[in-house]
Amino acid sequence: MTDRERLALRAEEPGRLPPGAPTEIAGVDLPLGVIVSADPSFGDDPAAPTQRAWMSAGTLDDPTELWWRLARVFPETGLWPLVTQELDDPVTPGRPWSDGEFADPSEPGRTAEEFFAEALAGLEWRYPAGFPGLADALRSDPQGVRLPRLTLPAGGILLVPTTRPADALSQLGWLGAINHHGSADLSAVLRSWEERFGTVPVVLGFDTLATLSEAVPTKGDDLDRLVAEHYAFCPDNIDQGTDDLVAYGEQIAGSPVWMFWWD
Repeated sequence: MTDRERLALRAEEPGRLPPGAPTEIAGVDLPLGVIVSADPSFGDDPAAPTQRAWMSAGTLDDPTELWWRLARVFPETGLWPLVTQELDDPVTPGRPWSDGEFADPSEPGRTAEEFFAEALAGLEWRYPAGFPGLADALRSDPQGVRLPRLTLPAGGILLVPTTRPADALSQLGWLGAINHHGSADLSAVLRSWEERFGTVPVVLGFDTLATLSEAVPTKGDDLDRLVAEHYAFCPDNIDQGTDDLVAYGEQIAGSPVWMFWWD
């Protein structure tokens, strides 16, 4: 059986970015790092902060232990860790971290339920009756989550100043799903999943996201509703993947790991 680790998911305020030189935060040693900055040409607000995150200067073959240690001290640091992946593009390597492809930081402006309803209204060929409603909550402890302690893929470590993990994407101004949704709506959904399933973002790439959840529906109406939520959030997972709602439900039933990719 996979071990589980309890994490608290709130910080009183966003943290301060560490320096680039090797250092330590809350007793956790950090390697050499760089500051990830936004190119203002991707945003609309000239007053928006350009420094968005700290990132390790190189790829870590196994960032697992460092990620878990940083996630454990998040309430103290206000810096949520993400394992970074890059766009596989030899012409412009390192995107989006190297070239500042980030929109302005934002806050969710609507609830996940409102987002799901609007998104599926435009996808009526799969959901002609519209959004079927939210899957019921399964998270057991409102004060924290108990996540399976899984091994994480190779990548860099990113630290994002935020008060909750769900807001890391909107505080970054992440543009990976821009052909479908802005980062504020993504964070609205992640907030809802965090509250109902203990879901947190763990791996972030140019147009990919992987999350880890405490508890996930395994069957019945709740699984069907979760499939609808996933489809509204990331239609490419189904339209360019299984192309079948039932088959997709079988993939995610009870799985603590959710993978998303936007074209």
